[in-house]
Amino acid sequence: MRTAALALSLSCLAPALAAQTFQLVMCETPPGSGGFQPIERFLVAGTNGALTRISDISPAFTNDPVCPVFDNEYELFVSNRAAHSGNGSISRFTFDTSFGTFSPNGSITGNFVTDPVQMAFNPVDGELFVTNWQGGKLSRFVFDAQRNAVANGTLTMPDGNPQLGVAVRALDQQLFVSHYGAVRRFARNANGSYTHVGNFTLPGGSSIHFMSFRGDELYVAEYAQGKVHRFRFDASGNPVANGTVSCVGALAVAFSPDRNEMFVARHSIGGFQRFLYQTATDSWTPMAIQTGPSAGGLATSVHYFSVYGSGCAGTAGLTPTLQGLGVPQPGNTIHLRVQQGQPAGFGTLILSAFPGNVPIFGCTWWQDVIITNTPAFQLDANGRFTYSIAMPPNMIALDLYFQGFLLDLGAPNGFLSTTAGLRASVL
Repeated sequence: MRTAALALSLSCLAPALAAQTFQLVMCETPPGSGGFQPIERFLVAGTNGALTRISDISPAFTNDPVCPVFDNEYELFVSNRAAHSGNGSISRFTFDTSFGTFSPNGSITGNFVTDPVQMAFNPVDGELFVTNWQGGKLSRFVFDAQRNAVANGTLTMPDGNPQLGVAVRALDQQLFVSHYGAVRRFARNANGSYTHVGNFTLPGGSSIHFMSFRGDELYVAEYAQGKVHRFRFDASGNPVANGTVSCVGALAVAFSPDRNEMFVARHSIGGFQRFLYQTATDSWTPMAIQTGPSAGGLATSVHYFSVYGSGCAGTAGLTPTLQGLGVPQPGNTIHLRVQQGQPAGFGTLILSAFPGNVPIFGCTWWQDVIITNTPAFQLDANGRFTYSIAMPPNMIALDLYFQGFLLDLGAPNGFLSTTAGLRASVL
């Protein structure tokens, strides 16, 4: 896409974020070890919206699951501690665009994945980091063009303490790995390796567990005290304490897409508690508690991409689809994937700032006011094409609307098929 034109156009647009339904998943994780626990799933009707329980992920697909993490809104990774037997693994699942159904998508083993706990993706390059409770090595994976996990070595801890939580700061790719009594800090080197630069502790903290970023603020769950500790960063990248949020049994934290709701998993006591952010006071107000079994890690889908409307069929009644991958945040790269088009056919993607509903040649144009479009591209022999877009670093928060238009002489209208609309929310 013509990214210069895109950046210029975006600078003139006002924010247009809308509340979005998103998925929340939570591992049922007994203290110590377990087995045969499902992974709970909920649809959340936007920030502070109603919860709807949807089908669990069966324990038949996992092995003592501990922590989930979304690579993108369509793929979930789950760490399996296997009752601390040393036979840990990472399960992968893919979801449909409505989150209604899911499919097992293989597993990751090897590269010292023995007793995995929390996982985190580098938000800049997509590398996966996996803590291992014992053994002193953190596992690293990158992904090839077919999304197969490729071992990328390990990172040895500077001490003999267990590993629990892991998080990566987007701004400088600084890596954080917790043990019960402290959080280790690692600086990223130019060659992608990491160097230990020190630890920081929590006031009275003796049972530190999982960590998550909310923007550029690090949230650290401390189970024994029942608190979530907040840390901002100074100009040198050093963490600076920014208060705490109380929640009994706090083990893990996740946020809504707009970051204005926080979910805190309650270990032992069970379930999770919801909190709403108060901008005026930079504080969190406790809301409803969702009861349930002892909770482990939890994650939200962060529904960056939403399919709306419907596509227009082409040859043999096959309707092309448009899928968004990646995290549409300033400075990141996203990927738009067209599938089910006419093999070796041609097409273009149109970008708009607003949704629409305009009949056109027996199809529907699901946009209004064109910003720009891609140059014509050719689909491969399977009717697929992926287009990458570099998001400008000064991009503002807004919703973008994409749609694919494909040349297809076998379509019912004689020349055109289309995808449904795709909304991308830049947060």
